[in-house]
Amino acid sequence: LLPLLGTKDEVPKGPPHTNGAGPGGPHAEPSTEHEHGIRGSMTLAEVEEATGVPAVHLLEKLGLPQDTPPNSRLGPLRRQHGFAMEDVRRIVEEYKAR
Repeated sequence: LLPLLGTKDEVPKGPPHTNGAGPGGPHAEPSTEHEHGIRGSMTLAEVEEATGVPAVHLLEKLGLPQDTPPNSRLGPLRRQHGFAMEDVRRIVEEYKAR
């Protein structure tokens, strides 16, 4: 029978092990797509808290119903209403720039 793991002198092939810090390692430059840390897993209320942009402003600019609950997550809203996460980030940037 052949050994399953090979010899101890072999160098493993394949992608290097990562520490979970994401692409580029723990010291990589932050990605612009994660500006302000806005992610699809965040709720409207969490975006408001993190950025200072009122949830009602996001609803208006994204064309969402005004009665959308503040505990609604961006990811499901994005899929249901067809906007992109970049739209949310752009709205936040424009609001902060005024």
